[in-house]
Amino acid sequence: MLTVKYVTQPAGGIDYLELFRAALGTAEFTHLDVAAAYATGRGVRVLDEALRSCRPEVWHSMRKRWLVGLDWYRTEPNALRELASMPNSEVRLHEGRSVIGRAGCHPARPFHPKAFLMYGPGVRAAVVGSGNLSKNGLTRGHEWGGLLLCRQPMAGSEEPVNRQVASLGDWFDCIWG
Repeated sequence: MLTVKYVTQPAGGIDYLELFRAALGTAEFTHLDVAAAYATGRGVRVLDEALRSCRPEVWHSMRKRWLVGLDWYRTEPNALRELASMPNSEVRLHEGRSVIGRAGCHPARPFHPKAFLMYGPGVRAAVVGSGNLSKNGLTRGHEWGGLLLCRQPMAGSEEPVNRQVASLGDWFDCIWG
């Protein structure tokens, strides 16, 4: 079964967090992988509160991997501490040593994804778009994003979408490693 949902924030009347609620409300996820250009403490807190209030037992037990950029000092140190303190969380900085070693944390190649990937037995989801892991990006800024949720059983026509969502996970694993 394929579910597709989009937000156009703030014009559409719903925010990015609705995409996460829609996914968690329909499937059992065991993993969350996030690649974000930057993170702020307020963004981490708003995401944590929304997902914890939606399915606290699922959110608590999910394995969480956070891959965050440091480019141009945009990520807040307290955001990294908060991510690391979540249950079952691991945080990595994209090319952290290299970026920190440059004046102004200027990257050789900018890290700019905004991808939130969730998966579990028989289910995969991707929330992708323009919103960073910041309160503005997730709740009130001018952003657009989409949810692709693939779960069993799937029609044959849905399999290509499932493969594409899986390929996003492959990309994440490659960058994570």
